[in-house]
Amino acid sequence: MTPEVDARGYFICTRHVVVVFKLSWIETMELDGFNHQNALDGLKLSRTDGGDVRLGLEPACGLGGFIQAKELEIAIEPGIPTGSQYLSAASGGTGET
Repeated sequence: MTPEVDARGYFICTRHVVVVFKLSWIETMELDGFNHQNALDGLKLSRTDGGDVRLGLEPACGLGGFIQAKELEIAIEPGIPTGSQYLSAASGGTGET
């Protein structure tokens, strides 16, 4: 987010990325609260005593829980995700980038 605002008074965001979490060899998973929004308040990465990776999903509204797996890869892809509300804002309301 930059300190500048657009014509509507919204802060201008310029460095969008898509973060992809790829978990392999899932050992256990507990997910609940799935609904129409599924907004997260946070993610928590940790290791179990056995060395597994645990990805905790802290819900703001909807989905929460955790996924525990043997391996985790994280990829960062520049850009705005398809279908994001930010696509419209980035193009001045036209929905194009």
